[in-house]
Amino acid sequence: MRKNRWELVARPARLSDYNWWSDHVPTRKFYMFMVEIGRRLQPFMTDPGPVKMIELCEQCADGFITEGELAEVSCGCQPSRLGTGVEHKANTVYRSVPDRYRMKADTMYNAVEAFARVAAVAAG
Repeated sequence: MRKNRWELVARPARLSDYNWWSDHVPTRKFYMFMVEIGRRLQPFMTDPGPVKMIELCEQCADGFITEGELAEVSCGCQPSRLGTGVEHKANTVYRSVPDRYRMKADTMYNAVEAFARVAAVAAG
């Protein structure tokens, strides 16, 4: 039996075992997930705005700022330069932070595409 309504299986072990699009994902868990995505993509971020968003999402997860405050300060953290390829996708991961529902989709798709591009380059 599932413990949480946002878990799709009894013992989640993979990304697909969670329903990250659910309204039932706790705020802390949602933003810590966004932090982890950002930390893994940070080496490819060429703009300071998205790097700052990693810290701000962590502050929101820890309760130091609210989701509303995060949305307000995120406008000043939008990337001024997007880059190309992996850098573009990494720089746009937090583009939709003011809208949590868009963020769920945008962040996931941009992150997956960035990771895929890194893997493609590594594979040659």
